[in-house]
Amino acid sequence: MNHSEAEKLFRDAAAIRSSKGMFSKEAFDMCLESANGGYVDAMVSVGMAYRDGGWGTDKNTSEALKWFTLAAETGDASGIACLDDVYQDLYGDDWENYYVPVMERYAAMGYQEAIERLASKRKYGLIGQKNNHSTQNNTHITKKPTESNRKAILIFITVIVAIITFCILVRL
Repeated sequence: MNHSEAEKLFRDAAAIRSSKGMFSKEAFDMCLESANGGYVDAMVSVGMAYRDGGWGTDKNTSEALKWFTLAAETGDASGIACLDDVYQDLYGDDWENYYVPVMERYAAMGYQEAIERLASKRKYGLIGQKNNHSTQNNTHITKKPTESNRKAILIFITVIVAIITFCILVRL
C-alpha cells in the first residue's frame, strides 16, 4: 500500500467513525490497515484505541506502546506525546527508567517534542536528574502525576485528535 492509499483509507475510517460512532470495529479495522500501510496518523489513532480500549477494541497497553513507538520513530509529535501515559501504565513506579532513555534518544535525533517534554518534566520534578548527563547531581526526584492531571492530559489529547480528524474530513 502506498502513502496516498493509506491516507485515503484513514480518511475513510474517520468518516465511518464519525457516522457510526466511537465504537465502530469496521472503522478500526480500516485504520489498522492504514497504520500497517505506514500512515503515521493512523498509527497514533490505533495506539490511542488500544490505550483507551476505543473503537471497539480491548485495552492493550503493549499494543498501544508498539503503535505510538512506530509513530514516534518518524518524529511524529503526537506519537512522542502519547508515550507518556503508556510508559507509566506499563512500568508503574519504574516508568522513568524506560521512558527517559527513549526520550533522550528522540531528543538526540532532533525531535522537538521529545526535547520539550524532557525539559518540562525535569523542570517540574516529574523525572529525576539521574538521566540528565549535563548535571553532576544524580539525585533521583520523582513526582507522580495526579489522576486529575492524567485525565486533563487525556482530554486534551482527545480534543486535539478530534480537531485533526475534523480538519482531515473537511478536506475531503
